[in-house]
Amino acid sequence: MKKCLITGAMALLAGFYLTSCTHDDIKYSSLYEEKTQTYDKVFKELYGTIDPNHDWGFKALGSAYSGTRALTNGESSQGDGETTTSKKYKADQHKLLAKGRVFVENLSNASREYLDFNDAVFDAIVWEVTHGTVTIEKAGTKSFERDLTIAAKDSVEICLLAAGGTVPLIIAGDKFGKVHDVFANANPALGISGATMVNTRGYYSEASGSYVNGVTPVYGKFDYTEELANKKPENITLNDIKVAVFWKSGDYTAATILNNGETQFDEAGKIIKQEAPHMLCAPIGTRWATECKNIMDGYPGFKSYVNNSSNSNVWESATDNSSFNLYEENPSPLKYGTMDEGDVYYDNMEEISNYEGTVLWEGSSDVSLQELINLANTDAINPNGGGKLRVYLEHTGSSGQLTVISPDGWSVVYLDYNTSIPYGENKDIVLNANMSQRLIADKQIKLGGQQLIVKAITYIAPSN
Repeated sequence: MKKCLITGAMALLAGFYLTSCTHDDIKYSSLYEEKTQTYDKVFKELYGTIDPNHDWGFKALGSAYSGTRALTNGESSQGDGETTTSKKYKADQHKLLAKGRVFVENLSNASREYLDFNDAVFDAIVWEVTHGTVTIEKAGTKSFERDLTIAAKDSVEICLLAAGGTVPLIIAGDKFGKVHDVFANANPALGISGATMVNTRGYYSEASGSYVNGVTPVYGKFDYTEELANKKPENITLNDIKVAVFWKSGDYTAATILNNGETQFDEAGKIIKQEAPHMLCAPIGTRWATECKNIMDGYPGFKSYVNNSSNSNVWESATDNSSFNLYEENPSPLKYGTMDEGDVYYDNMEEISNYEGTVLWEGSSDVSLQELINLANTDAINPNGGGKLRVYLEHTGSSGQLTVISPDGWSVVYLDYNTSIPYGENKDIVLNANMSQRLIADKQIKLGGQQLIVKAITYIAPSN
């Protein structure tokens, strides 16, 4: 008798191919079709007519995609010095395309108590990552110009929270993996196996078997560009993160993708109609049902949600009594879980200087105030001299004068008293060894003059 692995669409699951096959000696009579039909029947008996417009919480970004909001969390340091001008950075922009908490039902047992949708529970975020230039204005507002020569990428963050099923269930193929293996590998001392219910047992749970609660969520981040290559960013949802399940029936194994709306096939290539959802998407932070407690026992509004997709407040329908059927409070460990779809953050930021040389100071100084300036990066100065200071200036009148001296007064004169600066020009000061060494030691200079604003001071090393 030939043993076969069955799936639709030649899906790549967990790093190997499962191919459809047709043989007369297949005896299990369309295992997946049986499970789907039984599941759909039980689902309808419990909850009634299914609204055909349901997206089960998996909404595309849509109009929010064009209205982005730049956040400061996660960005590289902008420096501690005073800045009154805009700054530009080369950076990666991460735009949040989809997020949520996913509840998975593996169809292994279709009965009222088993429709708990906790066979896997995970938080997920899909990001679009582009490279370009971000400009941060004086007021802190940010704008981004994408570099179109560098292709956009997609990445996925997943935080696995629970695994109440006892059949193999895989998230995103081998990029994340089998949920029980993920928990076991992260917690070798707990003895987690494929038959262990993880983070789903409640006080009123009626399930028997091995279980463990209080297991720390497991995080993973991976590239998903190839998998989303044929989708526009505004159409991407968490339903695009493939979730697969395997069942055994005697000598035979069946496998399928659970995602809602996926086309499913039996072993003869016949399309199997799927009506009831296999996955639900709730807001991050939503509590999941405990083991063998129907999701409606935790959220009484679930039935009306099934009948009418506009009743989207289902996850707020828990009562004091029904909450006993939900797992403990569980805020998301994801760093950006509180961001909204369409929001962005930046990282890998590299400042693009508006000035030549090493920036020793940048800001705005009115020379008429004889201000003392603190210098940074003075270790770049050659103590033997030969380099030069460049003072970047803004004229406030027709004839500006500038004086640059050591902080203790006139012991070192970098630029003599009220040196005239032609309108629109900056000023270079050639440094000898004494000047260079004093700059390194003092890390300060004093400015004086009139009708000038100093915008920056840089050091330009001597040419070889």
